Amino acid sequence: MILLIEGSEVPAFKNYINKKNLQNIRIFPFISSEDYESLLSKVDIGLIALSEDVKTPVVPGKLLGYMKASLTVIVIADKYNDSHKLLKESGCGFSSNHEKENVDQMLNDLDKSDLKLLGNKGYSYAYENFRMENIIDKLFENL
Repeated sequence: MILLIEGSEVPAFKNYINKKNLQNIRIFPFISSEDYESLLSKVDIGLIALSEDVKTPVVPGKLLGYMKASLTVIVIADKYNDSHKLLKESGCGFSSNHEKENVDQMLNDLDKSDLKLLGNKGYSYAYENFRMENIIDKLFENL
């Protein structure tokens, strides 16, 4: 597992990884956008874990990037975050509102053979709903 993280929580992540003796997790600082695009083509899952303190109903831009890259997405966010609705509508992954049992269940339900299917659903949904041409068409329909 590769984690691209920066900020105040990095020491906590490193401490947890060392404490649990997790050998298959690597932490790196953020990378350039070009390297990021390349990395996304080599991974299976995009994880978004928002702090419980983030109570806004917005969708993180990272989610749309993961959908564009045809990744299965896992979101852990406040129950009012719009990411839950987007994942349900698109069928591209799983979400939880910080309840440990839900997160454990998501990971148990994750079947590697389904990852490509879920990722493709996300890409198709994003293509149909967030492409500039489609957004402009919808805008003019409502004028």
